[in-house]
Amino acid sequence: MLRSSAAVPAAVHPSSHRTGRKIEGKRAGVINRNPQSAHQSVDEGKPQMGDLLTSNPVIELEGDEFWPLYGKPFFDVVLTKTNIERLYQLVVPGRFSATLPSCSIPTVLTFRGKNWEMIYHGSSSHKRLDNWKAFAIDNNLKVGDSCVFEQLECSSTRLVFRVQILRGDIPFEFLDKLDGDNVDAPIVLE
Repeated sequence: MLRSSAAVPAAVHPSSHRTGRKIEGKRAGVINRNPQSAHQSVDEGKPQMGDLLTSNPVIELEGDEFWPLYGKPFFDVVLTKTNIERLYQLVVPGRFSATLPSCSIPTVLTFRGKNWEMIYHGSSSHKRLDNWKAFAIDNNLKVGDSCVFEQLECSSTRLVFRVQILRGDIPFEFLDKLDGDNVDAPIVLE
């Protein structure tokens, strides 16, 4: 289990084992957190992003970094084939997107000190991020991985999300019990 002197939300406790194997056929899951304050900006008398990054501990596990959330609105998505193959579509969950502008605006995803620019389309029936493909490919996202999108800034002209990637690998100690990764050949844990 992951241990740190700082409190880390349950949403950022990944497996510490990396195998490259994924559990196929997982049902996609989306959780919405604190959408009421989604229109608050980082600039509203709160610490700036640089201040927050230096004051929060970073936990590193075999090359992946995890950190506590800032307490800002966030949503998370368990990635499916639709998110990371051919279509590369990322739809923002309905309850979370209801707090975002109903127009198309520039959006920035930040991860590991890099930025990916894209457009949030809030005027369509399925609120989504365009140019998600570059982020997914650059970060080697796979089916079963999860992304936590914490909203750092929200205005009528720009959105900024800080992203954490939680890998969905099967822990090494369970690989010898692995019969398969589908309904007909389940993984049995004793």
